[in-house]
Amino acid sequence: MELNNKPGLQSLNTYVRRALTSVQASQQWQGETVYATGNTRAMRLERCSMTDLVRPVLPFSQVMVSFELSKLRLSTLPAPAGTRGYGPSLESADLAHSPLLLSKHALPQVYDYPIQNGAVGLDTNTPKLTFLLLYSVEKGKVSFLELPPPVYTLVLALRMASDNQCALGATESLLDIAECWDIENVVEFVEQGLKVVSRLNDMGLLQSAVATPLGEYYE
Repeated sequence: MELNNKPGLQSLNTYVRRALTSVQASQQWQGETVYATGNTRAMRLERCSMTDLVRPVLPFSQVMVSFELSKLRLSTLPAPAGTRGYGPSLESADLAHSPLLLSKHALPQVYDYPIQNGAVGLDTNTPKLTFLLLYSVEKGKVSFLELPPPVYTLVLALRMASDNQCALGATESLLDIAECWDIENVVEFVEQGLKVVSRLNDMGLLQSAVATPLGEYYE
């Protein structure tokens, strides 16, 4: 995915564009792993496939701490009203085109390892970029969904928009993401994305919003 070469990138919704750029930046660091020389203790580095820059590979222990802090953040949020996460669930027919807000009880995160599987049996010497949505629909309990990068892009865009009290239409955003990812089977991808949206709705993690004359959406 080469976003810089996409002529329509600047015309995308602000939050979709930011999410696409963020996911691209994460993936650029999956290039060649190199080692610093000249030190008695060699430091593992990772080369960016796009810029040829290098960065230290995060140690597994540091990634684990980040994961646990994210879980703690979600588990200590005030319990959702009633038994639902963010509000009443929407009708299935409304999910595809309604402007949606994502509950604060849902947090998309990218990790350098499949951290959700725990340390036991995990090869901590081989990083593997993992896109997760952490969520909590019951106080003190945190669960997760592992998502493919394009679908994760939608959830991240929803998170970014909702944090600014703006809402996004799922289908329109998925179509923009499919174009930027050069996805061949767009219909299948949109269906895949809407299944995730439906699952979030079933857990009460979505709420609809009303449109304003400015074309953005608010509660």
